[in-house]
Amino acid sequence: MVNLDTLPPPVLLLLVRCFEAKEDEHASTRDFEPCEKNAVPRTDELVALASCNRALRHQLVPLLFRSISVSEPEEPADYINELARLAKNGQAMLASVRVLTVDLVGFESIKHLNACLRHMTSLQRFHWFGYVPLAPLLVDTLKALPDFHALVFGRWGTESLPYVLPLAAKVDHLRIDAEILPPYPHEALALAPLTVGAERRSRLAWDHKNVATVHEQRDALVKGLSAFLLEAKDHLEYLNIQAADLSIEATVPGTRVSPVFFSNNERIVTESGKWLQRLFDAMVDDNRQYPRFPMLNRLCITGGDIKCLAFKHLLQTTADHLTHLEIVGDDHKELPEPPRPFPKLEYFFYLFDDDLSCIPITRHITTHSPLRMLTLNGMRPSELGAIFGPDSACSATLTCLQLIGFAGGGLQVEHVKAMALKFPEIEELRLESVWHGEAVRALVSLPHLLAEA
Repeated sequence: MVNLDTLPPPVLLLLVRCFEAKEDEHASTRDFEPCEKNAVPRTDELVALASCNRALRHQLVPLLFRSISVSEPEEPADYINELARLAKNGQAMLASVRVLTVDLVGFESIKHLNACLRHMTSLQRFHWFGYVPLAPLLVDTLKALPDFHALVFGRWGTESLPYVLPLAAKVDHLRIDAEILPPYPHEALALAPLTVGAERRSRLAWDHKNVATVHEQRDALVKGLSAFLLEAKDHLEYLNIQAADLSIEATVPGTRVSPVFFSNNERIVTESGKWLQRLFDAMVDDNRQYPRFPMLNRLCITGGDIKCLAFKHLLQTTADHLTHLEIVGDDHKELPEPPRPFPKLEYFFYLFDDDLSCIPITRHITTHSPLRMLTLNGMRPSELGAIFGPDSACSATLTCLQLIGFAGGGLQVEHVKAMALKFPEIEELRLESVWHGEAVRALVSLPHLLAEA
């Protein structure tokens, strides 16, 4: 009699696929992290299925443990012991891990975490949200893993840049942050020595006031990231730089105030926010040329001087292969038309101040790019016609449209109707704003409007 124990592996794998969730094509786009090509398993059901018998458990281990998160609980002593046991007895499970997220792990656990990391021979992506910068001993282990290629920082990215430079030859997906954080425990300095403002801060008491200034953070980002990008430029596919904290000016070390002030109704941004131009100036070659990124297809810039020459160069040289573009600017300037069309761009996310217009860059992109997803913040309803003209290249391709915080009045029924008629393939329409009664009428009318489309 045939049972689960006697079924051949291909048949068991067919059973397993019935318990896999469908891949969400929109997943991770806003976070701009590399998307998984495979479906994400429904873990609870897979655990139950794996409990049926040994054959299924053997087939399900790679699915159950391909993405794991490590986070330290309130009792670190017990947790450290668990990590030590896992490193000793969990080699089969650890060898299946492809995505590792380290969330709020203290310096006491790092050595034991590193012992586990050595057994993750299939690891591809590493996400770091620890209490301290990424320690050099972890970097040495990541460098030795054959399939590792994606490095995502949610904390301590700038502080870790000097340590992760040896990974530049392997990394093709990079997310870096410039968040200014309170100092980590003094005991952790032995594992991750101070890298930002070290000369000044090493002379001060190691307490909550001992934080980097914005200038120190900016200079460290420019120095560390420029060195990394020069090593990775020929194979880098995904670049996400989160530098909103560099729009904060420091007048006294350890204190921060807004760098933006008003004078004659004009907004002026101080030099600390102009890190993007400085970054590219630090990478010019002997012929005074900026570097090119021939493989880059996903780009996210947050908190940068987006109207600078460096950003124009970046858009111009990546236009032919860019598929995802996210811009969150802090220099209060309207972006002009891009220097070249983006023939492959599918995802565009643009946040800007309400008193600015998004027409020049957005109209250019909707005219030339086969967008599937578009997100705008602060658009005026009256600008809909200008943004989505009769020659829009995305009319037949757009499936997700998100409009946030309408300026100059709310959305009316005729606006919703125009969008329903303009985008016959739309699957998801997100409208986030301060609504009045007109919103109810718009939503009630939507099914009928879509039927007309």
